[in-house]
Amino acid sequence: MPCTSERRGPASRVRDALRAFGLYAGAVQITGDDALTLTGAFIVIGSIGFPIVIAACATERIGPNRFIGFRSDQILTSSATWRGGHQAALLPVALASLAALLLGVTGLLVPLMVVRAIALFIAAVALFGGGLLALTRANEAAERIIDGHERPRS
Repeated sequence: MPCTSERRGPASRVRDALRAFGLYAGAVQITGDDALTLTGAFIVIGSIGFPIVIAACATERIGPNRFIGFRSDQILTSSATWRGGHQAALLPVALASLAALLLGVTGLLVPLMVVRAIALFIAAVALFGGGLLALTRANEAAERIIDGHERPRS
């Protein structure tokens, strides 16, 4: 009887044990068109949610916290810096989100795969870049409030 023992790692043993109980069906692979659709959906959802969250922080419906909103040391200094920083960030976030939303919807609706991929890539760059610009503006506004040069709008 030939020896057919193969070296198996702990991950394969765990998969075998889960399969035995019917708890493992295998990894799901998302490729091609499905990946673009999923990416487009995330971009559209993020483009809608991002300005809503920043607006809620700017009006202090969401107060200073360590989980939601822009959370730099300058912005978390006080309630005034939180509100002022998010107020300053609102316009760049809104513009970036609008651009990403339009490109994301385009990426979902256009049938040509190459155009979809390019539109979604540009949408992701717009959303990320707009977030970085907004964070910079928020930090600058918070610094001005800390230095006493400015007060946040009520």
